[in-house]
Amino acid sequence: MLGDADRIQQVLQNLLSNACKFVPKDHGLIKVKAELITPASEENPFLHISVQDNGPGISEADIAKLFQ
Repeated sequence: MLGDADRIQQVLQNLLSNACKFVPKDHGLIKVKAELITPASEENPFLHISVQDNGPGISEADIAKLFQ
């Protein structure tokens, strides 16, 4: 696979750092998942990385601002 390992590391560290800040200290949960996705019509696979936590999340109004 080809990619910018430094950039992936930076983004993943930022996501994990934010997750650690906002999950409940007594029962926090953070999941990191990496999946290799190979579309049937393409030869080049994709690496899908996700970070999930049980923190309070972001309000709908703030989400709209993030992705403008």
